Amino acid sequence: MNNTMLHQVYQQEGDSRIFLQVSGHWYYYDSNSIPLGKGAMGTVYLGFSCDSNQRIAVKRVKDIYANNKMIRERAKLEASLSFSHPNLVQMIGLCEYILIQGLFLY
Repeated sequence: MNNTMLHQVYQQEGDSRIFLQVSGHWYYYDSNSIPLGKGAMGTVYLGFSCDSNQRIAVKRVKDIYANNKMIRERAKLEASLSFSHPNLVQMIGLCEYILIQGLFLY
């Protein structure tokens, strides 16, 4: 994964879909949809590629963990790993935002 590539997150007011740009491609998921799964760290949603409508899984870390440095570093490490297994989904990237003086930076 290219760490210098800009990742963006976009949500239009009144729209429950959240759009994510990862490695030059756009994906989206509906934050109001029934989650595929929930765990201690976050929630997994069904998402789609904007180009091909291919199904993807989007893991959203709970807000209480989002600013935990150790968890953020672990997520970055997981995003940098490259492996393939039929029982695992492929990690395609990481999007994060930081709140600074009332502005979200992605």
